[in-house]
Amino acid sequence: MALISIKELSLDKRLSSVSLDLQEGEVLGLIGPNGAGKTSLLHCLAGIEAYQGEIHLKQQSLKKYSDTERARLLGLLPQGCQSAWSLRVRDVISLGRLPWQDEDHTKILAAAQMTGVDQWLNHAVDQLSGGEQLRVWLARVLAGEPQIVLADEPLASLDLYYQCHVLSLLRDYVKVRPEGKAVRSVMVSLHDLSMAARYCDRLCLLHQGHVWALGRPEEVLTQQNIFDVYQVNSRVDLLADPPVVSVLG
Repeated sequence: MALISIKELSLDKRLSSVSLDLQEGEVLGLIGPNGAGKTSLLHCLAGIEAYQGEIHLKQQSLKKYSDTERARLLGLLPQGCQSAWSLRVRDVISLGRLPWQDEDHTKILAAAQMTGVDQWLNHAVDQLSGGEQLRVWLARVLAGEPQIVLADEPLASLDLYYQCHVLSLLRDYVKVRPEGKAVRSVMVSLHDLSMAARYCDRLCLLHQGHVWALGRPEEVLTQQNIFDVYQVNSRVDLLADPPVVSVLG
């Protein structure tokens, strides 16, 4: 079943007639060059941008949800998260519980442990590195236990180990279904095509605000699609372990 269904979505000059869906239990990767519309699409889903077209969340128009209802179902990890105040890491993560109007310390600690930031709970978040801060903000999202996670470039500022760790964590978040919880899904924008092929069930290749290709990684990550959209020749080996997409010359 589709948790999110998007039909003919348009947003000024950034998105044009975008149609796609996010299925239960999948990780859907948004790929494409800078300016393709990845962030704009995630912002429409998060209620940040006013759009034309239709977005249905769990078979109901997104516009019919209250802000609180939407925040309980959708968790957004935006690009370039930074705190304007010198908050403790624990306090940043606890913000994820605001839609539920509680401070469930068990869930806050579990989110901190999942993202590997539990040793910094009493540290000031602005004293951490950019990559460390990103993991704190991801913990904030996960503390709210949203059914759908929207992650915009979560690999930015992360070293290779934590790039794999974060994407593995998002895959596990989808796979694991705690007792009494609904099936989860993730929509994540990525620039690294090899990582996208490795961790995503399906990919949506955006180009100049349009859906250029949508399907399984082997259907989307073809040499022709990569050349048409990125204007580079590439080597694509999705049978390798892990899959490899590299630029030639």
